Amino acid sequence: LLYLGRLDELRLRLPAHLDEAEELGALHEVTALRTRIAPWLLLADDRPADARREAGDAIGRWSRLGWHAQHAWAMHARAAAALYEGEAMAAHVEVESCWRALERSPLLRVESVRVESLALRGASAIAAAGPRGDGERALRVAARAARALDREEASIARPFAAALHAAVALERGQAARALAHLDEAERGFGELSMGLHAAAARRRSGELAGGDEG
Repeated sequence: LLYLGRLDELRLRLPAHLDEAEELGALHEVTALRTRIAPWLLLADDRPADARREAGDAIGRWSRLGWHAQHAWAMHARAAAALYEGEAMAAHVEVESCWRALERSPLLRVESVRVESLALRGASAIAAAGPRGDGERALRVAARAARALDREEASIARPFAAALHAAVALERGQAARALAHLDEAERGFGELSMGLHAAAARRRSGELAGGDEG
């Protein structure tokens, strides 16, 4: 449901799953739902501070030994909240400060974690590459993430890669190339029924194209 952008349905289902997990004392499931799912619904409600707090409260109940999927999703939530608030450097620092722990864990062997984490790393680096940001160094991080996604076999990786390639091209003044990559991203997300992602790519294309077509 999260991939499909069906947030209203997800919003209806989440409380019952959380209640059941709490009743069973299923800390693994409670923490996963509160770090993986709940923050995105809060962001959709324009509540980034609550999204960060929800993930933080959940991970506070979790083990401090090792680095697990719950830690990864909490990182995603914190970085996404920072991006939402326009705090690009904070998002970039959040991801980069956790990346070594992510690499040392077995989590990057899991395709979905690997793809989403690379996409987040690239997005946060792009955001931090602005005039007052980390410049070319951050762009290189984003470009490496895009190339890593290019090498993935999963169909979901391709539109994420295209979106990152578009952002890198735009930062380097290559507007036509950026539009072509955004069109590729929109088509790819559309073929996977990832409606919100496709809409984001389409919106960005319109901003870049401008005029009646945009």
